Amino acid sequence: MAWPDAPSPYTWGHISWDADGGLNYLRCSAPPVTEALNRGLPTGSPEAFSRAGEEALKTGCWLNVADVDDFMVAQPWLKGVEESHVVTNPNSLRLAGLSVG
Repeated sequence: MAWPDAPSPYTWGHISWDADGGLNYLRCSAPPVTEALNRGLPTGSPEAFSRAGEEALKTGCWLNVADVDDFMVAQPWLKGVEESHVVTNPNSLRLAGLSVG
C-alpha cells in the first residue's frame, strides 16, 4: 500500500475516489467527488475540495486500515519503533532510527 506524497486534496481524492484511481481498492465510483475535485484543481478552491470530501463521506466507501489511534507491531528486541514511526505513512518506519537491543 502507498500514500500520496503531495498535500493537495486533488492528489488524495483522485487516486482514492476516481474509478481508475490507483488506491481505489474497493473500486468505488463517485462522479460528484470527481466533479468537485476537477473544479478545485485549477484554483485550489477550498469550497470545491470541501464539497468533494462531503460527497466522499456520503458514499460510505473507503478502506479502513487501522484504528485512528494508530499502531505498529514489532519484535520486542527492535528498539526505536515509536520514534521511527512515520505518522503520515502508517506502514513505514525510518530505518535509521531503529536498533537491536
